[in-house]
Amino acid sequence: MGQTWVITAPRANEVLNFGGKLGEILFDGSAESLVELLAVPVRPDDSMQKMEQNEARLCTDARPMKRKVEDDVSEQSTQRWKNRRMQSCEDKREAEVTAKPLLLNLPTELHNLNLSLTNRYFWSIGRKHIQTYFMSFLGPWAGENIVCVGQYIEAGDYPPDMLTKNEEYELSQHQDENGRLMTLFDFTREYYEEIKGNVSILITLLGQLLDSEQYSRMSGFDRSQVMDTIWPKASKFYPSDQPWILRNLTIKEFVRSEPIALRPEYIHGPNIDFLGFSEVVLLRICWSTGSSISMEYDGNIHRGVWAGHCFDITTLGKAHREYGG
Repeated sequence: MGQTWVITAPRANEVLNFGGKLGEILFDGSAESLVELLAVPVRPDDSMQKMEQNEARLCTDARPMKRKVEDDVSEQSTQRWKNRRMQSCEDKREAEVTAKPLLLNLPTELHNLNLSLTNRYFWSIGRKHIQTYFMSFLGPWAGENIVCVGQYIEAGDYPPDMLTKNEEYELSQHQDENGRLMTLFDFTREYYEEIKGNVSILITLLGQLLDSEQYSRMSGFDRSQVMDTIWPKASKFYPSDQPWILRNLTIKEFVRSEPIALRPEYIHGPNIDFLGFSEVVLLRICWSTGSSISMEYDGNIHRGVWAGHCFDITTLGKAHREYGG
């Protein structure tokens, strides 16, 4: 029958919402989700200029505001929300149950949106913060340890250096309902949360926008520009006119898109048709004690040389700037 495989980010306590035979995952398009999880967004550089050049003005009938503009809120937003994603599944569920729609409990993003809609000056400030906030939800597994765990893995079998000794000890203390030590596969299925993307605040922002008096008085052009900031297409943050690379951050190796694409026209930014970065990663991060992979192959795919490593997908230009090239 073959073993089931699941892709997980252990330190993020998250798992992809699919699992299956490795041959199926590899060739049915399921692996493409890895690009969304690993690709680091690029801030668009032209939309702000278009907003400033347009003569139509946003509503200037501002209501009294009690909050002060936060000077460096844009830079703080990404790290704050990255940290929130790292909280445990139990904390997340508790937060959802106890959250109250009180004004003082509303996220900074809602206050920022209210202020941003008052006039064009505040919009020029708040827009960047809102955009940064949206970007913080993209590429959530960039820089995370990831591994594709097989069902036939034995207890205590972990990829080299993926976990600390304390983390391995903690896992070794868990038993299943039959009193057997839990494997990494068992632990993943039992305790990790399926990653789905936290869009609840984004939906709240959208509702706040549609209900606002300022939005109702905007011109059609201004409405479309504001809507594009509040609820943008993710593709705008992944330009296709720049070369992208896959980086193994653990061992400092990288893969360019051109050598792996079947044809140059199949490359669309970080996304590559048929065979791309996702397949390259998946074939190297599998880890199991059993060798079943549901494919005709004699190699040791089940002991992946990249299992447990950290990755991201970024532009070649960004990589050159970081490495001083």
